[in-house]
Amino acid sequence: MIFDPILDIFRGKAVTIPPMDGALKPNTALDDAPAVLEIDAPDNLCSDGERLIFSSGDRVLALDPRTADIREIHRFDATVTALAVSAAGDLAIGLDNGELGLMPRDGAPRELPATANLACPTALAFDPSGVLYVAQGSARHRPSDWAVDLMSKNAFGSVWRIDRGAAVLVLQGLAFPNGILVVPGQRGLIVSESWHHRLVGIPAHGDQKIAPILSKLPGYPARLSPQPMAAPGWRCSRHATG
Repeated sequence: MIFDPILDIFRGKAVTIPPMDGALKPNTALDDAPAVLEIDAPDNLCSDGERLIFSSGDRVLALDPRTADIREIHRFDATVTALAVSAAGDLAIGLDNGELGLMPRDGAPRELPATANLACPTALAFDPSGVLYVAQGSARHRPSDWAVDLMSKNAFGSVWRIDRGAAVLVLQGLAFPNGILVVPGQRGLIVSESWHHRLVGIPAHGDQKIAPILSKLPGYPARLSPQPMAAPGWRCSRHATG
């Protein structure tokens, strides 16, 4: 019906973005930071303790922050959509075609088994034991088709645990999970649920209940990374898109 888009506003079905306000107002932190490197479409930044590792389209690159030297680790057949480094230095890679791979520091990548149900890897994270957690943005669309998923108001995302070659569903029914963080010292995860503009805490095993941590975030919260602090504890750095 012609009035449906108008009525959606009152039904609570419209695609709306919470306003930027308070501590989450726009800032110039990124504009004021010194540039280390200029390259096309840098994404998925992580570190193995010695190098900064990131993607640029279908390439995975490593940057030595001491010398600014850069080298290509590997080039894939699809755009890289997610990266994570384990404590042992293994690199997990997610691709826009749905594939997941694992690459030892000085070895060739191999496809991870038992991932047939994963089609949209948007974020990856290892726990200290080497178990890999995967955020799947949607069961219906690739990561590059995120706009279609958003406008469809979908909630077909999920989180998976990959351990010893087996992929186990942790939680489903999420609105495009687009960032994942293993909570230090606890058996839990923090996930950014983009279409619901919030961060949620979920258990890594067992109970399927979720606990909202930050709600009504401006934009679409995405990648998460731990922020070291001088005092014991931790907090997460949020990167929003849109």
